[in-house]
Amino acid sequence: MKHLLLTTTLFFAFFTSLVHASEDYQTLLDSTSRYVEFLNQYSFDERGAREEAELIFAPSFSKTVNGELSKETPESFLEYMERIKSVLGEWYAQVLSFSVSPHTQSATIYCLCTTKENKTYIAFMKLHFNEDRQITELTIVYNLYAGRKDQVHIN
Repeated sequence: MKHLLLTTTLFFAFFTSLVHASEDYQTLLDSTSRYVEFLNQYSFDERGAREEAELIFAPSFSKTVNGELSKETPESFLEYMERIKSVLGEWYAQVLSFSVSPHTQSATIYCLCTTKENKTYIAFMKLHFNEDRQITELTIVYNLYAGRKDQVHIN
């Protein structure tokens, strides 16, 4: 009887930890998806971007782009996005691969970003989240893509 009780208790503890890990994974996945959707939506329509940015980003976070570190706020990040949009025009980010890690509260995104002028950039993004699933660190490394030009198209 003690053996059955111990086995049942261990199974319940194991199952509960898997459910909790699964919930953490799903929450991180949702937060990562929201960031990618924000990038794509901002490219075409900035309306509502300020409210969305305040949900996605912590009030103060660090951003590193191709090795250049800066401290950001959601508002300053929107100014950064506006500068990018004035140079590139509209874009679309196509996720090639991603991973999320509940253990480190982070996500990694590998994507192609194609502009309306058919310039394609390859980008690697690393996101770190706080307990509210807001981004506290954003690392982006990108370069002009020299691969196939028919990967992504904006209609």
